[in-house]
Formats: sequence, C-alpha cells, structure tokens
Amino acid sequence: MFITPKKIILLFLLFFCIAQFTRAQSSRSATPEETKVILKEINAVSPVVNGFENDDWQSDYEPTDPQYFSVQIHPDVVMGTASYVGGHFTLRNGSDRYNKIAKPYLDSITNNPPDANNQKQIDEYAKEGAKVQEMMNFYVEVEVNKKNLPVKPAKAGINDLKIPGVFFAYKEPQGDKQLQMVDHGKSSYVLAFGNWGTAKFQDENYQFHFTHPLGTPYIENIVILIYGAPDKVQEVLHNTDWKKINEGLTP
Repeated sequence: MFITPKKIILLFLLFFCIAQFTRAQSSRSATPEETKVILKEINAVSPVVNGFENDDWQSDYEPTDPQYFSVQIHPDVVMGTASYVGGHFTLRNGSDRYNKIAKPYLDSITNNPPDANNQKQIDEYAKEGAKVQEMMNFYVEVEVNKKNLPVKPAKAGINDLKIPGVFFAYKEPQGDKQLQMVDHGKSSYVLAFGNWGTAKFQDENYQFHFTHPLGTPYIENIVILIYGAPDKVQEVLHNTDWKKINEGLTP
C-alpha cells in the first residue's frame, strides 16, 4: 500500500501525541504526605545552597512552587521525584573577584583577537574563552533517591575525600559521563549522603540498598554534584556545614 506524504505526516503526529501522552502519564502530582517529605529535603538543602551566594557570586536559582511537585507513577525506588534544589552561580560584574581575576583575563583576550585566517589562533582563543567561562560560573546539582554510584562508596576508603558530614565524597575523572546530570565535560565533586555502606556492586555500579518499599514517601539518599570555578569549588567543599544536608533524609 502506497503511503502518501499526507498520511506520513498524520502518522507522525499520531505517534508524537502518543509519546507526549505516555510521558505525561509517567508522573503525577505529589500527595500531601509526599509533599511533606519533599519539603523536608528542600528545607534542609536550600539554605546550604543559598549560602554559596556572597559578594562575589550571585545565584539565578528560583524555588519551585509545591503545587508543581510530582512523583513517578511507577517508581523503581522508594519515591521517584526531582529534588527541586540546585543552583547556577555567576560571578558578579564589578565584584572584587571579578576585578582581580576575571576582568584582566577578559581584557586580555578581548584586546588580542585571533587572526580570522589562522585556525591555530582561533582554536587557542576558544580555549582561553572556555577558561574564562569556567572561572565565572559555578554549579550545584542535586538528586534524591539515587539508585547507584559508579565507584565503591566506602566511607574513609581510598577514594573518599573525607569531607565532614558527608557519607562519601569523591572527584569524578574529567569527562566521566557515568554520573553527570548534565554533559558539561568537566570534573565534578560528588557528595553522597545517606547509608551507602550497604551498597552492592551490580551492573557495573554500586546499587543503593533502599530499606522502605517501592513508592513510599521516603528520601533515603541525597547526591550533590558541584563543579565550575576551581577556587569556588574548593571554598564550598571545605567551608560548608554539610551535616545539615542529612536533615533532609527521611528516617
């Protein structure tokens, strides 16, 4: 049977609508009990993340209205939900750090543009521009009820950065795509909260052992990624009271 272009378009629209409907059916609004658990996590994590903002750094994070909280209809963990907490911080224009570190660098590359006919200069210019972007941006990403980690979460083990308040912390190899929640291609510092001590190696990852039944309103682990400006990352890693994050877990 010959399928006309019009029929092809109609079939495409049909499959698109089915896909959209299926996607919409994969989650539902959170119940009052689930909302309470989600808010508990947010109220523990948000003040910590908001504390990364200062005279040098500003955040574009906007909290999500609880009426939009959603959970998976068929979760494969105790409760499948987004964390609704994260942050992108940018260097404040005119701040001390901007004037001391970023501005001289920006002025240098701005006043020395590459020769449009010299590919080597163009490539080098792009690399320098990427360095400026890194020193002017800092990111925090949060996941809750994460199923696995790609490295053995052995507290105080050889890979553990031994950060107070964190069950297990390590630095991803640059370009490692196993855990990154966005494809930024940079090394992330990974901080894992919750009882990862019972995680078992399976399917090339260490699987978290959830103690509550599937779909129940609990948050048993929180995983935070931080990356971006190296000096800001180190400041956050070592000057933050990470113990407060554990208050977002549900017993």
